[in-house]
Amino acid sequence: MNICLSNAAVRYGKPVIVAEDAFPYTNTCPFAWLSQLYGYPPTPAGQVSFIAALAKIVKSVPNQLGAGFFYWGTEYQAVSGVNEAGFNTASFFDTGGNVLPVADAVGGMAAPLLIRPSLNGSNLQLQWPFSGAASTLMTSTTLVPSTVWSSVPNPIQTTGAVFTVTLPVDSSQSCFYRLQSN
Repeated sequence: MNICLSNAAVRYGKPVIVAEDAFPYTNTCPFAWLSQLYGYPPTPAGQVSFIAALAKIVKSVPNQLGAGFFYWGTEYQAVSGVNEAGFNTASFFDTGGNVLPVADAVGGMAAPLLIRPSLNGSNLQLQWPFSGAASTLMTSTTLVPSTVWSSVPNPIQTTGAVFTVTLPVDSSQSCFYRLQSN
């Protein structure tokens, strides 16, 4: 998808938007979503991961021409006697009308991109908002101009509108962290 968006944006010099996108939070719709779509499970966490990947693609469009996306049916709810063709399972609300984590994730896409550090024993925990979905956490041991920054290999967790990584603290060595746009 990112090649198509990039080609269109560069060729015409206009912003591009992904329209009518959606992803299921459950696999119980009448036409049965596949057990995995594009490598993401149809679960609330899979829905958030899909949105994070979509944000990354849109933000990677050259010349900042990735304008965003329109989500299809955020408000859909199952109604007795009405055939939504299963799209209610891609809603931002579960069958009980409760807001799902994907709503926080989409809302967090506009949050200021700041890393919030905290110490937990001998571990450093870094958190940043969902607006950093198209960023990679990088590390270095120095801040001199010719510094080589490396990707942080530790797994990054997504919880609602926040990314979190836990890193061991090594008191014998300085470490610096930054978010780098992809």
